[in-house]
Amino acid sequence: MKKLTRVKLINWHRFTNVLIDLENSVLISGENGAGKSTLLDAIQFVVTCSTNYFNKAAHENGKRKLTGYIRCKTGRENRPYERTGEISAHVALEFYEEKRQRYFIVGAVVDSASEGQEKTVRYLMDGERLEDGLFFQGKVPKSIAQFRTGNGKKIKTWCTTDKDAKQMIKNRFGRLEDKFFKLIPKAMAFRPIDDIKDFVYSYVLDEKEVNIDILRENVRTYQDLQHTLDKIKLRMGRLEKIEAFHRQVADGMHKDQMYEYFLDRVEVDILTEEIRQLESAIVHDTYRLERWNKEIAEAQKEKERDRPSGTISMRNLPVTRILLPETSRRRNCCCWKRGSGSCPVRGSNCSTVSTRRRPRSTGLCRCRIRTTASGTTAYNWETWRSRCGSMTLRILCKRSSPTRIR
Repeated sequence: MKKLTRVKLINWHRFTNVLIDLENSVLISGENGAGKSTLLDAIQFVVTCSTNYFNKAAHENGKRKLTGYIRCKTGRENRPYERTGEISAHVALEFYEEKRQRYFIVGAVVDSASEGQEKTVRYLMDGERLEDGLFFQGKVPKSIAQFRTGNGKKIKTWCTTDKDAKQMIKNRFGRLEDKFFKLIPKAMAFRPIDDIKDFVYSYVLDEKEVNIDILRENVRTYQDLQHTLDKIKLRMGRLEKIEAFHRQVADGMHKDQMYEYFLDRVEVDILTEEIRQLESAIVHDTYRLERWNKEIAEAQKEKERDRPSGTISMRNLPVTRILLPETSRRRNCCCWKRGSGSCPVRGSNCSTVSTRRRPRSTGLCRCRIRTTASGTTAYNWETWRSRCGSMTLRILCKRSSPTRIR
């Protein structure tokens, strides 16, 4: 908080050189014309940086001017002002800043060469207190040039225009708003407040002129914006539905892809299992085939080793032709032509073979040789395989596939 502690007035109306001390709350009292409004006008002259609100404390329509305060206007006909010639006046306010625990001075210097010809500058001094040496050169108040020259090192801010002075006040007193410069004169006016509404409008809210045309245009703009907002909300609702459908479709497609993947994966697993089973079966069958081939080879070797000496080797027999009867489709035995008409396996020992080259009409020879033919066909012996006890003979036809004879 910044507190006003002292006020210095030099050539301000009837105050030639006065230093006023202020502490906390101060009551100013006196008869009419004692200078109560003059003191308040000096304070607001420095704080508001304006000369438009003089004597508002005494009368709402007060018409005092800066010239009247500098030259001390009395209203007499023969002598309207008590001060004449070139005059320099000073109004300085000393403040104490509690947060920084230091003093600073805000003030104004006015030079008046003649009536209505006033020049005003305002200044700020940090860390200084009010004393006569700042404002007097001897016993004469310093002019603007003398004040700046004598206190150049102590002056922090020097303002020659009201705009710059207001900016200085706003910055030094805590970045005040523009309405502060209008509320100070209203607060100094001695007028009772009977209506709280009037107080809010006068002291709290800013004064603004109402333009009906601008207001109507704002209403039309508001309605257009409301209509546009309704359309946007409708479109947003439709877009939200479309987005919901899109999410459903995307989820469905994702699930379909997952199901297809699972089905393909199952099919791959099934085919892999079938391939594994087939490979296992191939390995097993290969093992069995090798084992059977080994058994067959061992059996053949054993048969070759155990073959009787009287057995006829069919591979050494000369190839002859066999002529089957033309009217016979199935014969029990064959008529062999081999020099003597004997059985090619057992020779003349076969009990069913006669020398007449015809077998009996009943029974088979013990070799149990059979054949099937259609018509008179000449057969060649290609391969003979015989085995004692259960002999096998293979006969190949010239025109047809081999016929197995047991």
